[in-house]
Amino acid sequence: RGFSIWSVLKNAIGKDLSRITLPATINEPTSAVQRITEDLEYIDLLRKALHAQSSTERLMYVAVFAVSGYSNTLYRESKPFNPLLGETFEWQSADGDTRFLCEQVSHHPPISCWWSEGAQGGFRYSGELEMRSKFWGKSVELIPTGTCWLQLPGSGDLYSWEKVTCQINNLIMGKYWLEWHGTVTIKNHTTGESAEVKLAKCGGKQERRGELSGTVKDTQGHTAWTISGSYLDSISASEGKGGGPGQVVYQCTPLPTDAEEQYNMTPMALSLNNPHPGLLRELPPTDSRLRPDQRELELGHTEEATSEKLRLEEKQRETRRVRKEAGEEHAPMWFEMRGGPDGKDLIRTMKHNDGKEGPMWHFTGTYWQAKQVSDWSRCPDVYSKS
Repeated sequence: RGFSIWSVLKNAIGKDLSRITLPATINEPTSAVQRITEDLEYIDLLRKALHAQSSTERLMYVAVFAVSGYSNTLYRESKPFNPLLGETFEWQSADGDTRFLCEQVSHHPPISCWWSEGAQGGFRYSGELEMRSKFWGKSVELIPTGTCWLQLPGSGDLYSWEKVTCQINNLIMGKYWLEWHGTVTIKNHTTGESAEVKLAKCGGKQERRGELSGTVKDTQGHTAWTISGSYLDSISASEGKGGGPGQVVYQCTPLPTDAEEQYNMTPMALSLNNPHPGLLRELPPTDSRLRPDQRELELGHTEEATSEKLRLEEKQRETRRVRKEAGEEHAPMWFEMRGGPDGKDLIRTMKHNDGKEGPMWHFTGTYWQAKQVSDWSRCPDVYSKS
């Protein structure tokens, strides 16, 4: 696999990989809009935040939640499919308590928007993400741009943070591996409190991947909580500046015993590709689980998957050409850009939207209304061969 990847990427040094056609053999049978759903794997942390005794304790749980999603990626050697414009992914928890929707709202630049709600309206998690990538010869950098927003209506708290950089190392020789590094800063825009969690570079020592340390500061800048541990194992928190073992607030879910045969997916990731038949009948025609290339790859048909992937990408280019000739622009189905017509100027600088009261893209809520009456007539044709 290392040779096949190198043969494809050797002429792409310094380029944005989202603009390069790659064979389906380097993919796993998921879409990037689907992968965002996995942010909610440790949703219990948000439920604990709702019952916290203080605003700083709530922030501690939110900070741990903000880094918990990195745990499901480190052993995933294959990339998800790039989302097609207009592609969506819906998820609802087995207990019906949480629902999630993500839509690919822009192609150049590639932007995904999501919205979720859970705990009987106790939290709303939303945001926008543009994943930029650069290939440097021996490594690939994935640079997430955009903001995650979490609202807890009960306490009135509004939090925001941004994701850190992912680096894929050792592409040429041996077995490649990835790590996340950087500092996640979580701000409570309601109280003025903040938290920082540092994910340090492991310096080539893979056994140190996942290690982190952080603090929660009150409005006076004093350390209210200290966070330490690893998102690949467990994370503990202690009040004040720490010094003691603290309480374990997060425990990483182990991979299935046959994980290597299933792209090293977590139990939650595997469940996303196996919805009950009733849900499949309810989904819009734009849902990722209906992508022909993704489905062929899941069935082990690699040649058919690559053929379908190329067809879908060409269909997308043709749709864009026809739209351009007609002087039209793509209009997302379920999200609207904030800021009116000048909002487009914000796309490239959305990383710097500190202080805005909510995401740049606003979820309209009409998706659930359309689902209730099974009316997907306005959805774009993303996958068909016509």
